[in-house]
This record gives sequence, C-alpha cells and structure tokens, in this order.
Amino acid sequence: ESGTFSDNETWVATQHDPATMIEEVLRLLPDTRTVLVVVGSSQVEQFWLKEMKRDFARFGDRLQFIWTNELSFAEILERCRTMPERSAIFFALLSLDGRGEPRVAGDTLTLIHDAANVPMFALYGMGQGIVGGPMLSIDVLSRTTAQVALRVLAGESPARIKTATQRAGQPTYDARELRRWNIDERLLPPASIVMFR
Repeated sequence: ESGTFSDNETWVATQHDPATMIEEVLRLLPDTRTVLVVVGSSQVEQFWLKEMKRDFARFGDRLQFIWTNELSFAEILERCRTMPERSAIFFALLSLDGRGEPRVAGDTLTLIHDAANVPMFALYGMGQGIVGGPMLSIDVLSRTTAQVALRVLAGESPARIKTATQRAGQPTYDARELRRWNIDERLLPPASIVMFR
C-alpha cells in the first residue's frame, strides 16, 4: 500500500485477512479448540507465518494453533489424519515444506483433503475440499491480471493502469463438505452461495 512504482510498473493487488477464516471456523464450528495451520517455510510463507501469529493472538483464549512450517509434507498429511476431535485445518500457503521440498503440484489441497479427519478451510480453493467462507476468487484475480497484461502488451503505459484491490468476495460454500462435516446450512450468512449440491 505504501510502495512506489516507476512509470514501467503496475500492479494487481489483493488483500488477505486470514483471521476472517478463523472467525468463520468458530462461527460454523463453535466447539473448535485446535486449528492446524498449513503454512510452508519459504520467505513469503515466513512473512505470512509472522502475520498470522500476530493476528491469531486474539484467539488465544479459545484456540490452540499448530503450525506446519517445520514439517515435511508427509508429516503434514499425518497430522491431518490424526487431528483430535473439535479441530479444523486452515490451509494458508504451502509452496515449500519444512524440509525444503517444493510443493508446486496442483494436488496439494486434494491430498490434504483426502487425508483430513476434520474440516478444512482456506482463502481460496473452492471445489478442492474447502468448506468455504468469504473467499478470494481466483477466477476474478486471474481475469484482472490477464486484462492488465494485455493492456501492457498492447502498448499502454503501465503507470496509467490502475486496478482496485481485490478482497474476499461473497461467502461461498461447498455443499459436499457441509454434508460431510454435518454443518447446518442455517448457520451460513444471508446471501451465501452454496455450490456442488
């Protein structure tokens, strides 16, 4: 937000607020006591780890957080298989596991979902095992980014291209996950979208 850009630069910005998804976990599953936070060990992931630890401190009286930044992907999957009752998983970001192995495959969310014995939440990934909530639309972000790129390729000055910061959109949920975890749809906010009925 405070960055300066040259005439040859532009941006497509997003606003991430992981704490809103923890609030969503507590709203839909108020008995939750433990949250496994899936986050990796890359430089970007370490930035978000610090941000989340700071932001999640407000839940300290209600929740215990388990962080995966020092675990291998196999160890993360094992944790997901053996979570205690009244737990949830929050998938934040995983591009490099705690052993330095990259996780670039698109099946990361699916593998975690298949192993999980508790509900999984994330800021994106609808249709890949996420319960849902106020999520960032990857489709909208991709379209916006492509439009900006096309404008630059057409010769428009990047400094003249301004886009609004993308925030979490309308709350969206996966009906399959709501059924799997016995989450009552009456708990969803008004005007929610329920997909995959």
